[in-house]
Amino acid sequence: MKYISPGGWFSLEYPMGWHEFEDTEESFLFYNPDRWTGNFRISAYKDEAADYGPQCIAYELKENTSSTLVKVGKWDCAYSAETFQEEGAWYTTHIWVTGEGDLSFECSFTVSKGGDKHPAEEIIRSCRSARRCKSPAVRSFRSVSWKSGR
Repeated sequence: MKYISPGGWFSLEYPMGWHEFEDTEESFLFYNPDRWTGNFRISAYKDEAADYGPQCIAYELKENTSSTLVKVGKWDCAYSAETFQEEGAWYTTHIWVTGEGDLSFECSFTVSKGGDKHPAEEIIRSCRSARRCKSPAVRSFRSVSWKSGR
């Protein structure tokens, strides 16, 4: 299934059977409501700096000592993971910070602890940015909280 973000900032492909939900004004959530295998969230941020995406990757690598540089398809990403417990069950949130040009993306995938992160990596591989889009607002990457629960 193809998803094109409001304003056309980016597009991505998500698995059949999954649905798209607006999580917050700037964050979009994808998952299968019939058989939960994880929640994929993506947030996009735009700045006037032509190298904003790479700046955000570098910032995450510097500030988050558990992050490492990985390649997912064409995307360089700062990757990290957090494990947490909620209502007696254990979960892991995988986090990728990536971007190019004046766009930055934060992607997260929350799964049961030990769950497969491959579906999220396939979604990230499919991402395409539209570098010439108009934005009514410019959001700052550094003001975003990384914590995302299930």
